Amino acid sequence: MTTYSSERTIIESRFNTLYTLTPIKWENVDYEPTPGTSFVELIIDTDNTEQIEITSNPTYRTDGSIVCIVYTPVNAGSTESRTILDSIRSIFVGQTFSGITCRNAMIGKAGVKDEWYRTLINIEFFYDSRLA
Repeated sequence: MTTYSSERTIIESRFNTLYTLTPIKWENVDYEPTPGTSFVELIIDTDNTEQIEITSNPTYRTDGSIVCIVYTPVNAGSTESRTILDSIRSIFVGQTFSGITCRNAMIGKAGVKDEWYRTLINIEFFYDSRLA
């Protein structure tokens, strides 16, 4: 059963196994980017947990977001960024793994920061669990 303490491990493991295009900057881990080399930052946010059935041992649904910020060299066009976003989308959107179901993806631009052109993908996920 998926729990708050296991969701990060499950999502990070899937991403680490299936994503191969660039280095990954993991949450709360030191990372020094290589100039001119694209990379992806993975952030996992848990948004809300609510009861979805009324019983003595109810099921709770937890919603969250998988956010990947894609960093590509500035002034190099958007083709590489779009290729990376497509890869990330295929790993998560419409997939169920270890009790986690991923739904919609929203793709956007985060602008330029230092020498990086940044785009992002936000993928909604949920899982059901029992607290007792």
